[in-house]
Amino acid sequence: MGKSASEYIESDFKASVGKFGIPKRECYNTVSDQEMVRILLNAVPIRYGGRYNPNDPTRQLTGDLKWGKVRNDLYAAIVDFQKNPNNRAEGLITDGHIDPHEKTIKRLLYLANWQPPVPTGDPILKRAPVLPDVDIPVPNYDDDPNTVFAGTHFRIKMLCAVSGGLVAGGSYDRFRIWDVDNNRAAFYHVIAKGLTLGALPASVSWKEGNWSDVFTPPKAIQVDMFGCAVSLSSVSVPAVKPPSFPGMPPMPAPPSPKLLLEFSGQNPFMGSKSFHVLVPTPTGITPPGVDSMGGDLKMSGSVEVFKGP
Repeated sequence: MGKSASEYIESDFKASVGKFGIPKRECYNTVSDQEMVRILLNAVPIRYGGRYNPNDPTRQLTGDLKWGKVRNDLYAAIVDFQKNPNNRAEGLITDGHIDPHEKTIKRLLYLANWQPPVPTGDPILKRAPVLPDVDIPVPNYDDDPNTVFAGTHFRIKMLCAVSGGLVAGGSYDRFRIWDVDNNRAAFYHVIAKGLTLGALPASVSWKEGNWSDVFTPPKAIQVDMFGCAVSLSSVSVPAVKPPSFPGMPPMPAPPSPKLLLEFSGQNPFMGSKSFHVLVPTPTGITPPGVDSMGGDLKMSGSVEVFKGP
């Protein structure tokens, strides 16, 4: 007879369970650790991403466990638990695996052992039926925009920006961030205020720029978790058309000016560490001057499946 959910403690969980990384490689997946995760998930109520529903015992996870290979239904249950809004609000990210001493196992233990007051008149629990040991097909989340895995490689592009002011001014900047690993993208915007020094006109409008080089945040993160305080700065110089000479190939155009986008350390999903990204601005005539502004980067709309330009 195995343990019940209330008998488990954090130190009982020894090695990772689930699938890891973009190729979805198998974790250690020992039988004892898989069993612990399954028992805990079966004890967590449905509203918190678990499998416990007293009126529907068929939702309970069952079946044989094998060392080194996670069951498909258990892997799908881990993903569902991590992407549950209640758990996401507690700092969980969707990465498809559970690691010792990390947030997902701590959250599982907390929810599996939390007992609400029992109201009077509860329905009698149904006896769980004996079900055949049939695993579900391998979950395919490739084209499901509602399942957003954490990634480590991203690109960003500027979609538009409007700024104004000769000394003190503001700007509206709109971006698109692309999770190259998981083929997901999200739109963001920031309304920034700060300094605009130099011969800037009263209003400047930049159209869509190119994708940035690949950047890596301080830790794996979902594409919809970049919201935080940011600062924006740029040193803009007039683009001069290179001279041409008869009988010689044209000279390459000068590089596009770039915007320095600094993510603050106020985002717990990034490990509370700051980092910056150089965002290309459109090639062309850009007014000379120096911008230094700050504001809150906020997501617009919902995540979409995006497999590249």
